Amino acid sequence: MMSSLPENLLQALMTLGDPNADIVTKRKALSDAEHLGLDALRPIPSDFEESWVDIKLSDGWVSKTLIIKPKDTSSKPCPLIVFFHGGGYSMGEPLSVFRPSIDWAKAYGAVVALPSYKLAPEDPFPAAMHGSWEVLVHLSKVAEKDFGAKLDGPDGGFVIGGCSAGGGVSGALLGIHAFGDGGRDYVKLAKPLTGAFINTPVLAVADIIPEKYKGLWISREENAISEGITTEGINQFLQDFNPDYHSPWFSPLNAVAQCEDVNKAAASCPRVYIQTGHFDPLRDDGIVLGRLLSDLGVEVKEDCFSEDGHVGWTTMGIDAKTPGVPECTMNGMGWLLGK
Repeated sequence: MMSSLPENLLQALMTLGDPNADIVTKRKALSDAEHLGLDALRPIPSDFEESWVDIKLSDGWVSKTLIIKPKDTSSKPCPLIVFFHGGGYSMGEPLSVFRPSIDWAKAYGAVVALPSYKLAPEDPFPAAMHGSWEVLVHLSKVAEKDFGAKLDGPDGGFVIGGCSAGGGVSGALLGIHAFGDGGRDYVKLAKPLTGAFINTPVLAVADIIPEKYKGLWISREENAISEGITTEGINQFLQDFNPDYHSPWFSPLNAVAQCEDVNKAAASCPRVYIQTGHFDPLRDDGIVLGRLLSDLGVEVKEDCFSEDGHVGWTTMGIDAKTPGVPECTMNGMGWLLGK
């Protein structure tokens, strides 16, 4: 329960929910909350290591990316997981998803990359998606040589993922990879994705929901006021992000809708694991994506946490109400990796 949280974490979360707080104040509050959970996760096991690397984009902006990996990557294949943090496209940092990342590294011998990406309002859409795609392309080229990862073949893997806004980023990049950019050219990955882990994503507005699934997309109204997140707050984040709601770079729903040969593309789409919270205003963004991909023949696994809203297994240490969220998080990634 929220009342059992440390006082300093409670204060940070209250600031995040304050409609009068400016973005600088909210960013500091979220950073404080994220860092409070780190002490319990460190030091990491002695046979693992973490380091920061700089990935420079074509415009000169640098993604500060945290790499967590086994020290010995030669004794067995080490799949690559690239996971994007949340924060409403306007705040957040890679350390917020340190907890699941170190657990995945330990459980599956994975190399885990946690990139930073451009944030609104300074850098509105499509900066977060375009920059994150550049990071993904770069890692697809260098992760084997630089970090000892194995992106394909037996026991290898190349999984993209993220939570909340990071779920939106990873969902959009999955769509670009699998279904393209509406027939337009773009730089391809050097190695194909083998899975996508999408937690509580921001993927949709009413205008882009396919007619077939409109009856499923009800959570924005049904859960308009939910613990920690509201539909009004989501709309404010999206207003600051200022996306083209019909762009494939905003949502995989658009990538599918604009794909020239959707059945052929779906046949090579990697498997997808989706997490949602029953009381989350964003619940049905994930539900609709899962149904759409499943209907196209894509392998999809879903967990909707019955007692929770906008929830994920993150660094901050806010425990979910639904039993088994950590286990689902581990098992979902294991399923994507074929473990």
